[in-house]
Amino acid sequence: LVSASDFEGARQAFEEVSTIVLDLLKERGNPLAVPLRSTYCPMVGGDRGGSWLQTSEEVDNPYFGAMMRTCGEVRTTIAPGARP
Repeated sequence: LVSASDFEGARQAFEEVSTIVLDLLKERGNPLAVPLRSTYCPMVGGDRGGSWLQTSEEVDNPYFGAMMRTCGEVRTTIAPGARP
């Protein structure tokens, strides 16, 4: 069994990695052959908000699991080779 604190720790680590990857994209551009979507949910981190990258056009929120899978919005589409 996994405790709620384990999930919270995983969410925090994912948020940190997402921030680093978004910063790298700003510096280097999208290295993939497919567009990336910078997606945002205002409820992440106790309503502080958080972003992540995804390839899908439909929101697929990794922070809240199945109960809030579609919470959020795609804010930017980053074409291959482009910077956000």
